[in-house]
Amino acid sequence: MVQATQSPHSDTALTIHSLALIGLSINSGHAEAQFYLLLNYGGERDSPIMEEGKILLFKTPQMVKKWMRCNWGRSISWNNVAHRDASFVCNISEALRLVEGGTVDRSATIINCLNTFSDLLPASGFKLPTQYKRVLVKVADRLTFHREYGKFLRQERISRSVLRDAILWCLGSVLASSNFVEE
Repeated sequence: MVQATQSPHSDTALTIHSLALIGLSINSGHAEAQFYLLLNYGGERDSPIMEEGKILLFKTPQMVKKWMRCNWGRSISWNNVAHRDASFVCNISEALRLVEGGTVDRSATIINCLNTFSDLLPASGFKLPTQYKRVLVKVADRLTFHREYGKFLRQERISRSVLRDAILWCLGSVLASSNFVEE
């Protein structure tokens, strides 16, 4: 656990427990990430690294490393980041494809996205609409322990289009509350 400030523009102290580099893939047909963020985990609540109230999104892991060096100096280094190769990629486009027509999520793509959004949404400042929250919680509860979800959606009368819209709402909320860090 290390103390740092969010950025040179902030006096707010941030307690860093553990950092993970998370990739976000939003382009259909591309499993690799188009954006990266740092997630501070292991404390009371997992949360993304933010600046001026915005979630920071980076184009490459190298940009994350450069931002850390410029903003935190030696107090927190790249060596403090777990999974520096961004082995965890939240593949939103694949999750949407599975929601639209799949029945089994063999690689846990959907639950990984739902869990990632669960960490990011509180930082966005947007309140998840009740209808979407109900659907996302039910599906997340199911996919935490089972990979089959097609029959479950039918039995629970969960509309695939509502589930898709809930995921898209989450994505929009996260992107609307983010700053894209340029070099």
